[in-house]
Amino acid sequence: MKHGERITRFLPDETGAVTVDYVVLSGALTGVGVTTAAAVSGGVNTLAQNIASELMGVSAQTQNILASDGFAGGDRAGWTGGTVMDIDQFGELLVMAASETMTRTVEIPEGTEQVIFSFDVASGDTVDLETAFFYLNDGLITHLNSQSRPTDSEETNLAFLGNDGGTPPGFSARYETIRINENIGGDPYWKDSITRVYLTMDNPPPEVTFAMTNNLNESIDNELYGLDNFEVSYRATRIRTSPALWPRPWGGDFPNLKSAQKCAWQMAQKTRALWNFPLANPDPWS
Repeated sequence: MKHGERITRFLPDETGAVTVDYVVLSGALTGVGVTTAAAVSGGVNTLAQNIASELMGVSAQTQNILASDGFAGGDRAGWTGGTVMDIDQFGELLVMAASETMTRTVEIPEGTEQVIFSFDVASGDTVDLETAFFYLNDGLITHLNSQSRPTDSEETNLAFLGNDGGTPPGFSARYETIRINENIGGDPYWKDSITRVYLTMDNPPPEVTFAMTNNLNESIDNELYGLDNFEVSYRATRIRTSPALWPRPWGGDFPNLKSAQKCAWQMAQKTRALWNFPLANPDPWS
């Protein structure tokens, strides 16, 4: 057979075409795979480490109400001291007489990281830089200074936390003005004020007693400090996880931090194994 005839017969012959195609396609897929692995390997390794780091500290913070007192209808359950009075625009207040102390004790759930006391303080009539003092478990946290001005005066009422809001370690205090420089109730000759106060206590004991007292020197008819919208809430952190991502036989909550850390470690190891990365050793949770 002549050389030209051999070429003519070879060109239309399809024997071995599948093998040739397979080799070409396999080579192309291998090249794509190598290129992709090189591009994402660093990110996947970092992601695995980030998953472990984040989940080892994962938490869900909840805030719950322990007490809420508005003194409606004269209700002062849980309180000692003070008298509920309905005073014009002030509404119903728990009012202190001069040098009187009012207290409220609240039980704190186990695991509480912080307890928050918030309340409105009404300063009425002839309060002249006299002070309301706030205590938690017999410790003075902060105090409110108030000064009333006549309604026909251009002078501004004062209502502010003393000591620049400074508190003992483990506590904090802040305030905001709700109403000021207007007659809200009582003697129409005087401008009054309402100040909201917030006190926080870190890592509280199982029971906390709030106390409020004053150094007023006249009767309630002439000057007053009153309390309203008293609320106690707490923040507690617990380890949580999504049941869809982390099915646990006891539901969606990890029982403790160690369990969450172990789960995070296992997730990181599985991610490494999926992408053929070396496993981190030694395993601290084995």
